[in-house]
Parts: sequence; C-alpha cells; structure tokens
Amino acid sequence: MNNAVKPVSEILGVNDFMYRLAFVGVDEQLARRQLQPKTNSLIWLLGHVAVNRAYVGQLTGLQIEEPWGELFNKSIDQIATTALPRLTEIKGYWEQVAPKTAAHLSQLDDAALAGALPFKFPTREQSVLAGLSFMAMHESYHVGQMSSLRKHLGLESLYELAVKEMKKSRE
Repeated sequence: MNNAVKPVSEILGVNDFMYRLAFVGVDEQLARRQLQPKTNSLIWLLGHVAVNRAYVGQLTGLQIEEPWGELFNKSIDQIATTALPRLTEIKGYWEQVAPKTAAHLSQLDDAALAGALPFKFPTREQSVLAGLSFMAMHESYHVGQMSSLRKHLGLESLYELAVKEMKKSRE
C-alpha cells in the first residue's frame, strides 16, 4: 500500500468496524425514528455513509453502482422516511462496497493519488489524496453522529460496543 494513503485507509478501517456495530440492537422502526423533525435518523446516516464509501471508491476510478440514486445525498427533511431502503439492504450494500474500496485503495500509486478531483472539494489541495482525506473525515463525522444517536435512542454507543468487541477478541 502506498504510504501516503495509509492514514486514510486506517481511518476507513476503524469506521468500517464502527459502522458494522451501528446495526447492533437496531430494528427497522428504531432505525427510522427521528428525535426531532428534520433531524437525521439512524437509517439515513447508515445509507448516507454507505453511499459515501462507494464514492470513495469512485473517486479513485473504481466502478461501483449506487442503487438509491441521489436519495442519500439529500437532506433528511427533503425525503420521506418511507422512501428509505430497509436496514438489510443498506447493510448488504456496505458489505459489498467496503471491502472492494479497501482493496482498491491498497493498489493506488502516486500518480493516481496526485490526480485531479472531479469537482472542487473544501480542501486546500485539490488532489485525489486530499479528496480521500476529506471523505474519511466526513465519514467519521457521521459515524460519531450514529454513536450519539444510538445513546439518545436508548442503545449503547459505538464506543461501548467497540470496547466489548475488543475485550472478546482478547479472550
């Protein structure tokens, strides 16, 4: 793996671990619950992050289809929660996209990382590597939202679940 992309890959790896935990103890009804009108539901966050992970791959030339079009690129207040796919669909999509993207990132060379972005990102540098860094930050932001929202919904935070998983793996 190119040394320049290693930090981004590490962040995406941690996010992958946390993302998978976000489904623990969540059913369809709870996933669609909004704490306040016009606020993100867990299912919207899960879908948005899955689509963004696909975009990470697309940004580097990987061909990945987005089955929901622009649905998760819109604000939650612009869509009906009934229009959102089921949890199992989102999880299944993630399980296809995350490993493909990780494998693809590990193959990128300096020329690919220095390539130009398809449109302007809110980064000083306008390279693919800068875009990947931004996307990793964006994804991390939403994983944090998932953790906080889980607590508000009466569930364990992602941190609490992660600590339990790490303890299990050491046994």
